[in-house]
Amino acid sequence: MTSVQGPVCLSCMLPMGRARRCPNCGVDPDKVAWDPPALRPGSMVHSRYLIGRTLGQGGFAITYLALQEGLNRRVAIKEFFPFELVDREEDTCAVRLRKGGAGGTSADPSELYYQGLERFLEEGRNIVACHQPAPHPNLVRVTDFFKENNSAYLVMDYVDGISLEDFLEQQTDELLSEHKAVKIISRLLDGLEVVHARGFMHRDIKPGNIYLTKEGEVILLDFGSARQSMVRDHHTLTVLLTPGYAPPEQYSGGGAQGPWSDVYGVAATLYRMLTGRKPPSAMQRLSGTDLAPPSSVPNVRVSGRVQKAILAGMEMDQTKRIQSASAFREALLGKKRAQKGPVAGLSGKEEKPERRIPVSTLVLAGLLAVVSAFAGINWWRNSGPPPMPAAPTAPAAPAEPAAGGEEVVKGVVAWLNQRFGEGSRAPEIRRVPEMGPVGEGDGQAATVQIEERPAEDYHTHDLGNGVTLETAWVPAGSFLMGSPDTEPDRQAHEGPQRTVTLTRGFWMARHEVTVGQFSRFMHETAYTTSAERAGGAWTIDTNGKREWREGMNWLKAGFPQNLYHPVLCVSWEDAQAFCAWLVKTTGRAFRLPTEAEWEYACRAGEGGAFNWGGAAASGRGWLNGADLSMQRRYRSWVVFPFDDASVNTAPVGSFRANRLGLFDMHGNVWEWCEDSYAPDYYATGPAENPVNREASSTRVVRGGSWLWYPGACRNATRMSYAPDYAMNDIGFRVVCDAE
Repeated sequence: MTSVQGPVCLSCMLPMGRARRCPNCGVDPDKVAWDPPALRPGSMVHSRYLIGRTLGQGGFAITYLALQEGLNRRVAIKEFFPFELVDREEDTCAVRLRKGGAGGTSADPSELYYQGLERFLEEGRNIVACHQPAPHPNLVRVTDFFKENNSAYLVMDYVDGISLEDFLEQQTDELLSEHKAVKIISRLLDGLEVVHARGFMHRDIKPGNIYLTKEGEVILLDFGSARQSMVRDHHTLTVLLTPGYAPPEQYSGGGAQGPWSDVYGVAATLYRMLTGRKPPSAMQRLSGTDLAPPSSVPNVRVSGRVQKAILAGMEMDQTKRIQSASAFREALLGKKRAQKGPVAGLSGKEEKPERRIPVSTLVLAGLLAVVSAFAGINWWRNSGPPPMPAAPTAPAAPAEPAAGGEEVVKGVVAWLNQRFGEGSRAPEIRRVPEMGPVGEGDGQAATVQIEERPAEDYHTHDLGNGVTLETAWVPAGSFLMGSPDTEPDRQAHEGPQRTVTLTRGFWMARHEVTVGQFSRFMHETAYTTSAERAGGAWTIDTNGKREWREGMNWLKAGFPQNLYHPVLCVSWEDAQAFCAWLVKTTGRAFRLPTEAEWEYACRAGEGGAFNWGGAAASGRGWLNGADLSMQRRYRSWVVFPFDDASVNTAPVGSFRANRLGLFDMHGNVWEWCEDSYAPDYYATGPAENPVNREASSTRVVRGGSWLWYPGACRNATRMSYAPDYAMNDIGFRVVCDAE
């Protein structure tokens, strides 16, 4: 029985009285937002927490506004929910494990899940320990944690205020003063010293993780140590970090980390506060981008002491970096400590005598969930990266720096080289036993015999500074292009089916172009993408309609990605610019594949609808397409009858390769082709080396994506978009002409 007096608005969790609309937030009680698989507003957990609206969903958690009954106290509740591993039936609270391994592997998802659950609870215990023997004003406070619904929950204080990131975004007229910035950082260091004294790290210090309350307090949010520890235990592909604020040793996962790693994030945050600019990422700095001293930025006024502290705190070699929070404080302030008490003017823009800007009321827990999203939805992937380069020996005590800092930097570059292009190793060929035809709709993974290819059929291209691109040889040959009239989901422009001959072999990229590879191109050329010029890109909303999303681009795809995910929101024009850069960088004739080359390589000798030789229902482990979890978000979607363990994009190479050693030809992202689009080109084009270069308003894309139904992911599926069109399910791969 509830002890809440009168009806409560499930949007703001405040009393409604007899009003039809909430007098506090104006929301109709019948229209409170609910986005499955989140708990339905009105659910009860632990017999005393009434769940309200969802504040945010990240890669491993969902955060809710809730009401603690009996005390009538609003709280924020974070639910352990790794989207890669679990799901929830509608109208239930129980969390259930997805079937199959994470990311198409054979890993036992239950082992990953329950170990992650314990890490999640450990995070809560660590935060509670930091508040002993008395609460610390500069650390987020966890008031309860428990297991329920086959999941775990952290209950936190709900606080009115604003994140430092949002606060800085509001400083449009003038930069933050050094006095106020140092005062905020000093409060942050107070909390960080306690964290380090307890023997663990934060690992994700950035403006989005620092909260400024209405009362002028500074609170450090969202401890990533539990998640980082789990990632390390399972040697997964994704390293949890935020570019610009993460030190170089954090990129490798095996790099020696300690309090000096958090110092880098603090110094980078202070750099952002004083200059108004996000600092370049550690990878950009390794690639040659210099960190401009704050005093060199126009209109920035900074003392020599503070600038020296920032640069020493952001030293790339951790053995030369400031080693502790207390040492960084001393570098900023000398022997004196900052004055205690609230920091004035943290309500938005800097206050001026003649006027005051009202305080924005935001939600602490919502920020926690948003931070989780930056961590990436694929941190439980168990396919494992190539062997890591040797890392320096970890320090014996947290206060001492690790030896061999320069080796860590070199190791990061070597690791990226291995991950992007598999280095000089011959690629791993997945051998699976040959078996009979798989029945239509049986939901089992199709298996085909994949023979090992000789090492000379693969070539690695050096893109500079440790970044590579690996290609596979595609021999000349003939094939039946298009689809027969009897193929399910066939479109008229996929015919007439005809024999096409490619008289020249070519090299095709084994993977779709990644965020990391595209980042190398952007750094070298200072290119501006179509989405950046337009101020946004397209996506699909939960009603299945195309929606323009302001600010979306290749770095902000609308969901978490890391260096190994395919680059998104890139147009045909952007892909052409990338190819031109490849030509200049490598001296080889790189370009986009023609439609015929793409389908020939995708089929790899297979004449059916998919390159695995079976029906759509047999594609488990072969592609990342619209699956059962997608259907729960897009109710009318037709989907593959299995979970592929990827909610959005997956890191390239997460699924099985075809007979030519090419990954993700089906699904993950649509891929641009060289051709202009014409619906009748199969009837009018040549039978040898066809490529449509006629003037046209659109260009061809192939292969389907994480968002599309089975019929759109077939070998013969064609679609087209304007050459400057950008969407968060379109990317590309490249080919290289034979010498």
